[in-house]
Amino acid sequence: MKFHVLALLLLGSGMLVTINPAPKLARGLLLVSYNAERQVALIDLSTQKALVTLPSSGGPHEITVSRDGSLAYVADTGTGPGGGSGNSVVVLDLKARRLMKTLTACERPHDTRLSRDGRLLWVACAPMKAVLEMDATTGAVRKTWNTGLDGGWFVEVTPDDGKLYVPHLEGKALTVIDRKTGDVSKLLSGTTQFALAMSPNGRDVWVSDADENRVSIIDTSNDRVRATVKLGVLEKGQMSFSRLLFTRDGKQVVVVRGPKFLVIDATSHSILWSINMPHDGKVVTVSGDSRHAFISHPSNDRVSVIDLLERRIESTFTVGKQPDGLAWVKA
Repeated sequence: MKFHVLALLLLGSGMLVTINPAPKLARGLLLVSYNAERQVALIDLSTQKALVTLPSSGGPHEITVSRDGSLAYVADTGTGPGGGSGNSVVVLDLKARRLMKTLTACERPHDTRLSRDGRLLWVACAPMKAVLEMDATTGAVRKTWNTGLDGGWFVEVTPDDGKLYVPHLEGKALTVIDRKTGDVSKLLSGTTQFALAMSPNGRDVWVSDADENRVSIIDTSNDRVRATVKLGVLEKGQMSFSRLLFTRDGKQVVVVRGPKFLVIDATSHSILWSINMPHDGKVVTVSGDSRHAFISHPSNDRVSVIDLLERRIESTFTVGKQPDGLAWVKA
């Protein structure tokens, strides 16, 4: 671990003393969906305490925040096996810290994305084998993009809003939706495509393959595989379903696979480092300065904070029951 000298003090005794700065602790606010409690908490990272909890009555999962940080869209999926199914997207006003409205979507909506101008909302609707294109204000459905495949639980969009990408868990493929031409095509057929992440510049979309335990990197200009990254050898019983996300600066991709946390260089496609977390992780988000990653641990009711510069777990703290979706917002 590198230590940087903050100051050199010459004491009266003549002793030379070096002072190292304290680690840069995570700052900002963290939205955490408590699936088992049907609430979304807004946590102050400086205290790791909830400022407010807001209702998401169906059972919240993935969270998308508007570009200006004023609104959060929560996929009200449901509470899992044995629980009820949700059918809406909850909109939270983060400035007023209140439930703003509820948009009726589809059965078990799981993931959402917003257009550049914040007017359109795309909702991954796995049970209906489709992605809904909705008015983000009124909830009116403008277009239904049918994929024809099971298990489309996630959705990503290019920065120009031109293409949508949907990985299929049960359907074992990646769907590409060209909004300009209306074409819907399939890639990566035959293996379990689970989660995905779009590069900030929109040139690549990275897709995790649970069967091959790797990440496929797709060139969005021609939808061809640019490269693959192997995530290592799985131990017996180890989880192969990986979540991944680019840091805000686009330089690195963070990956959560069970208790393993990996960091990949976005240019060389090489694994830079990895660590073991205290619990199996699920959803990951990153801070605005690309310094910290945050991981939910649903089975342990905890969230971990990882310092990406120091390459260490900064803290792990207790939250509500079954934390799932995460989103970082500026304080």
